[in-house]
Order: sequence, then C-alpha cells, then structure tokens
Amino acid sequence: MYWNQSIAEQIHIFTIGYPYLVSDICKTVDEKLGAVWTEERIYMAVKSILSKKTTLFEDVIKNIENNAEIKTIASELLLSGRYISYHPFSFETGVMFGIFKN
Repeated sequence: MYWNQSIAEQIHIFTIGYPYLVSDICKTVDEKLGAVWTEERIYMAVKSILSKKTTLFEDVIKNIENNAEIKTIASELLLSGRYISYHPFSFETGVMFGIFKN
C-alpha cells in the first residue's frame, strides 16, 4: 500500500477528520479504486461518495432546510462568500449539526 503525509492531508482537507467520512473515503479507495493511494484516487473517492444518497448528507440537508437562520448563514458563507455577523445560537446549533466547524 502506498501511503504518505500528502494522502493523509488530502483526506483531512475533505473530512476535517470526521470519522465516518474518513472511513468511507478509505473504504472506497480500497474496495472500488484498486487500493491505489494517490491524491487523484482520494478525489475520485470523494466524488463517488458525494454522488450517492446517505443518511449523513440527508440529515445535514434536513437540518439546514429546517432552520432558516442556519440556511441563510450557510448560503451567505458558502455560496456568496460574504462575511456575516456572529449569531451565537445559530453558529452553535450549526456546529452541533456538523454544518459549521468551531
């Protein structure tokens, strides 16, 4: 198996260390992409994971859709790239749901 710091960093960039996502990337590379550990294969694994429906992603989407303030914050930050005022309750709730990182 080919492994180096660059591969670990690439996985961390996509997952921020979230255990389920780290495991899913590793499983996808190992079982579906021939266990070839390159940055390109990590990217391919991420693309594959994002293309399938999972309860993790469905829950994140549901939590965003069900909270108007979190939806606005996520939209402003991610889609518009705007700086926004700090809203303690919304940010803490977003962190709890795994939408934002503290």
